[in-house]
Amino acid sequence: MKYSKMKETIKELFLKISNNIKIEGKNIRIKVYIIILILALVSIVFNITKPMSKKELINQLEMALLKGKENWVERNIKIDGAKAENDELKPLIHYYLLNNKDVEQVISNLKKSNNSGNLTIESEKSLLGENYYLNLSTISINITSDIKEVIIYINGREVNKEELVSLIPGTYEVAYKLKTDYGDVEETKEMDILSSGDVKIEVAAEYITLYSNFSDAKVYINEKDTKKTVSEIKKYGPIPNNKDITIYIAKDFPWGVIKSPEIKVQEDNILKIDINMANDELLATIENTLREFYNSLFDALNNKDSALIENVEENSREEVFNSIYEKPKVFANNYTISDLELKIANSEFKYENEKYVANILVDMDYSVAKKILPFIKEQKEERFLLSLIYNEEKWLVESSQRIELKLEGQ
Repeated sequence: MKYSKMKETIKELFLKISNNIKIEGKNIRIKVYIIILILALVSIVFNITKPMSKKELINQLEMALLKGKENWVERNIKIDGAKAENDELKPLIHYYLLNNKDVEQVISNLKKSNNSGNLTIESEKSLLGENYYLNLSTISINITSDIKEVIIYINGREVNKEELVSLIPGTYEVAYKLKTDYGDVEETKEMDILSSGDVKIEVAAEYITLYSNFSDAKVYINEKDTKKTVSEIKKYGPIPNNKDITIYIAKDFPWGVIKSPEIKVQEDNILKIDINMANDELLATIENTLREFYNSLFDALNNKDSALIENVEENSREEVFNSIYEKPKVFANNYTISDLELKIANSEFKYENEKYVANILVDMDYSVAKKILPFIKEQKEERFLLSLIYNEEKWLVESSQRIELKLEGQ
């Protein structure tokens, strides 16, 4: 406040007091009160308007920052050379009130070089002499976020993420709000913004990308069909990662619809979800297919006619026949199936080159006897690795490979 302006204010106050006091005659006591009041006001004005030395400025700044004296700060600190508006310096005051150790560094720097960060000691001429004050330079920040739909607020005011924001250094209340198809996300926290540059806001949401062994599987989020396949879920969202959002995929196979396990969307934005296409119906079908295959194979062996083999790829018929056929040395063999035991030891199912394929490890017990001596049987215990292919709604054996078993004692 300028000195002349203060003088006018005192005059107006004096006149107001004089008009409101009814003086009967010459009342010396009232005059004395008025004189005391005027002197008090002059004293206040003088203390407010008297020039401040550099030493006084630094000492009073230290106390003001340590105790959060807003009035002193607003009177003695300008922003880019202009008088601060009401509450405009609150972020700066709040920061130093919470970081008292930094006040010591500021004071030390100002004593040495008249400068500390964005604060600079400057002076101006006045009627009463050289007056020192502090000038605070603003900073320019660029608000960024990985989630483009998010709305960001600084101290309750929405900011434009595409423009530079001018601020004074200090502690700010930074908030964001994000509306998604899977729930709204919002958070408020205090942030120290002390220098120019990028300020990245971490939002509790992700754009997800899916991969699977079946890229045409349907995608379900929170039990709801997204109407998209796995291959279409690329940077999809945003989806909150703090609200127990679940995701699974499902595919319609010839042997039924199979779902993947459910997983939660958390902080990973690239998800791999596979489907095990071997359900109970498929395993039962494979077992029946192999029993028919081996029954017909034994019939083909006994009749030495590979054409009798069922459930086999035509191009693989002879190879499969020879994988188990033993050429007789003297008498022809008689392959009996009365003692046949078939057990699927392991299985692997894949989708390759737009075809369903299976690799099945089978343990098989059966007996072989000479036709001329049918009562003498040789018990066989063997393991075969079979490759099957799904063709025209049926599983067919494509290859059969005998695997030597290592028996105990060998």
